[in-house]
Amino acid sequence: MTFTKDSCLNVIHALLICSIAAASAPAGAQSDDARKASGSAEAKRQAVTQSDAERKARYEEYSKTWNSGNVEALAAGYTLDSITLQWGGQVLSLEEFKKRLPALTKIKTSGTPIYRIEVGDYALGHSRWVSQVGDSTRTTESYGVFRRQPDGRWLVVIDDPGIKEPVPTHLGDVSEYERLWNAGDVDAIAAMYSYDSVTLQPGGKRLNRQEFKALLPQLMKAKVQGQPIYRIEVGDIALEQSRWTSRIPGEKGVETVVTDSYVMSRRQPDGSWLIVVDDPGLE
Repeated sequence: MTFTKDSCLNVIHALLICSIAAASAPAGAQSDDARKASGSAEAKRQAVTQSDAERKARYEEYSKTWNSGNVEALAAGYTLDSITLQWGGQVLSLEEFKKRLPALTKIKTSGTPIYRIEVGDYALGHSRWVSQVGDSTRTTESYGVFRRQPDGRWLVVIDDPGIKEPVPTHLGDVSEYERLWNAGDVDAIAAMYSYDSVTLQPGGKRLNRQEFKALLPQLMKAKVQGQPIYRIEVGDIALEQSRWTSRIPGEKGVETVVTDSYVMSRRQPDGSWLIVVDDPGLE
């Protein structure tokens, strides 16, 4: 948000009015207002904490189900049209994935949620999994697309347990995004995002479309080159991974940074695809 001189004066004026009103209010009323504000903040904090606790509990329950080898219970968490990626670039349907589960669940694992962003009836989730493979421990970053069901449950539609190689015949195309970004075309890039889109930034900050567009002129100082890893479409939703090399100018010259981006896109009524959730892979 940009503050002008007039808007700053307005804010100061409003604060003065509030302070005068608080000072002249009866002690009991002031105490009630303070208690309400404190209660509201505490309720919000508890809601966030509870949400985090519930999310952690769900992952612990999933880990317990996985480690018990309960194939039916695991498969029940996926939609009938779901797609699961596997190492080696394999793309499995639910039935194919279900057949693999008895062997896969021999690998014991535990998961930690990183984030979950819900937009309408779809969500993009990121989690970290620690698996015991023989005598060694492996840590992977998992990304998944979830779809809300009529009964309120969320089921997995696209599951990427940590693929780090191209998926043949399922490559996306990032050339147009790359071209428009390097040309500094703010309007064209912003037009590739849905009105309800969410873009992640360092520190876990989430930007809506308008906030992201306002930040683009600054972000576009870095020139980028993209490499598609995969794009998986299921109905009107898609998950796409790409690798970006960014050249960022600074006081000490140009710094090169390589990140993996994950994007959830939604098909529009006219057949075009717009970005709904964009995780550019920034810490």
